[in-house]
Amino acid sequence: RRPLAPAEAAQPAPSFPSRSAAWWQGAADDFKREVEWLHVKGEQILEYLALPVLQLVAAALNFGMLLVAARPAFQLPFKTFKEVTETRDLLTELQLTPRKQPTI
Repeated sequence: RRPLAPAEAAQPAPSFPSRSAAWWQGAADDFKREVEWLHVKGEQILEYLALPVLQLVAAALNFGMLLVAARPAFQLPFKTFKEVTETRDLLTELQLTPRKQPTI
C-alpha cells in the first residue's frame, strides 16, 4: 500500500482555548458596540420626549421670574439635555437680589 498524498509534517491545529478566546473576543466586542448604540439611541429618544416638556416648564418659570426678579432664569429654547444641566448649574450660582427701586 502507498498513501495517495505524500506524508508531510502535519501542522498541529490551534488549541481549543485559543480558538475559543478569539471567537469570544469578537463576539464580546460586537455586543459592546450594540449596547453602546442602544444607549445612544435611548438617550436620543428620551431627549425627543422630555425636551418639549422641559421647554414648557422653563417657559413658565421664566414668566414667574420675570414677574418677580425682572430677569429670566433660563435661556430658551433648549436643544440638548446638556444645556438643561448647564442651566441647573447656573441657577445655583444665580443670586436673586432685587433691583434697586428709584426713590421719588
